[in-house]
Amino acid sequence: MACCFEKAKTSVTIEGRNKVIPCTALTCIKAATIRPAASYSGLYKSSTLKRGMDASPFEASVPGELRNYNFRVTRVTCTYILHEIGDEIFRQDTPMRKAVTPNRRLAIALYYLASTAEYRTIGNLFGVSVAFVCTCIKEVCEAIRNKMASAISFPSGEDLLNVIQGYDEEWGFPMCGGAIDGTHIPILAPNESHADYANRKGYHSIIMQAVVDHNHLYRDVVIGWPGSVHDVRVLSNSKIFEKGNNNTLFPQNVVEEISGQKMNPVIIGDAAYPLLPWLMKPYPENSTTPRIKKNQLPIELGKDEC
Repeated sequence: MACCFEKAKTSVTIEGRNKVIPCTALTCIKAATIRPAASYSGLYKSSTLKRGMDASPFEASVPGELRNYNFRVTRVTCTYILHEIGDEIFRQDTPMRKAVTPNRRLAIALYYLASTAEYRTIGNLFGVSVAFVCTCIKEVCEAIRNKMASAISFPSGEDLLNVIQGYDEEWGFPMCGGAIDGTHIPILAPNESHADYANRKGYHSIIMQAVVDHNHLYRDVVIGWPGSVHDVRVLSNSKIFEKGNNNTLFPQNVVEEISGQKMNPVIIGDAAYPLLPWLMKPYPENSTTPRIKKNQLPIELGKDEC
């Protein structure tokens, strides 16, 4: 589980040390990259191009060799995001001046999310004002959140069966529907209630709780709690916790018999989380516990204590 979540967790470290990033938008962007490139082929070669957009979104504004390095996403993904939110960020020209194109607006926002550079630096790179950079980032992130929320979805149906099979084949854990953990995103100390944001590691942060699948892709995200809050409190106030306790997180007809016990899908977490019928944690560390007992499947532990 640690290996599975670690790669997903590193995808948010680009936020930087001293800035709060709209991580919901960022994770939507990252989730968009899971779609196969073939599904976008010809997307902009048809006659259905949206207003203010061209067939190669960043072709004119960004040198090809710098595109992936600076934006942290491929051109195919940029094209897909632009197709989804283009109408939301399009602005009409005025008699006073021509509007900044959706292409350039998206490029500004992606550059900020990928580098956390200062507004002044981004403004100089793209030839716009500092105030425009600030407004543009907020508008693009808002559009991504509104139009691309479905990019992150909890597995269900055939997708859930694929995730369970992937965990079994790649990680050796049966009936696993995801791995959950939390990560701290550094921020500047706020003026009010700054002590609430000081985490156990000694810096100010907000917490992101995420569930990932066997391919390290985000499937659920909760973000915004102060850094001093415990992982269990974040979990207990999330929709996953509510659905899990109401037996609606996973379908009840997905069952596998293991060592004579019927087992429904579960989420796996570290020792900080509680042991629940739908959430499995490691066996408690205890020097007096026999090795053979530690190596048994945790089904008995769930049966005895849940």
